[in-house]
Amino acid sequence: IVDLDLHACGIGDAGVAALAQRLQHNATLRALDLSANYITDAAVEDLTQIIHSNKGLSSLALRSNDMTPAGLERLKVALEQNERITTLDGTDRMKALESVCVIS
Repeated sequence: IVDLDLHACGIGDAGVAALAQRLQHNATLRALDLSANYITDAAVEDLTQIIHSNKGLSSLALRSNDMTPAGLERLKVALEQNERITTLDGTDRMKALESVCVIS
């Protein structure tokens, strides 16, 4: 898998947990779109696992989910530690990280 587009598939938090488990040892994933999937703060740890375990991941889309500012802040910390992700929601990574609201 190189590009995985799950935009608006309704996977929710349980789907993110399953995805994190299945992608744990993936070395080929470059782009992941999880936009509009009813993802909440409950999935932040699983999203963090995906971010850290997928060494080739360079593009991540998470907009239009249901994370609170507190959950987004926790996710932002993981993203700041991962310089491999250069595109966040179709925006330059640095611009997106300037405002955590960009990924809400």
